[in-house]
Amino acid sequence: QANRAGALVGGAGFEQATLEKGLELRGACMSIPDECAARMPLAYVHLTQVLVDSLLLIAPFALYPRLGIFSVPLTGIMTLFYRGLLELSKSFLDPFGNRRVALTPLSCELSIAVLLGESN
Repeated sequence: QANRAGALVGGAGFEQATLEKGLELRGACMSIPDECAARMPLAYVHLTQVLVDSLLLIAPFALYPRLGIFSVPLTGIMTLFYRGLLELSKSFLDPFGNRRVALTPLSCELSIAVLLGESN
């Protein structure tokens, strides 16, 4: 209709390109619900759990030669930090909040709409 009204000027190549871009846009919009339903592989969270646990287990022994008795409170601070990192990785397992993954009081739901709004 816009072509007949004179709003869009172009030949058959223009119409073909417009149709292709419109179909690409439609396909991209239809893939959004699929992305919302997809979950991150469980191996990511498991690997993060193993890395955090091994780091926190080895940390006091690695810090003791240099810091002495101060390695004990510093290990506690590291535990707080890395446990938060672990909870964040569990939140990334389901970024759209479809299922609750972590059951600890430290867990949080990531709001994708808020993140997108803040980035613009």
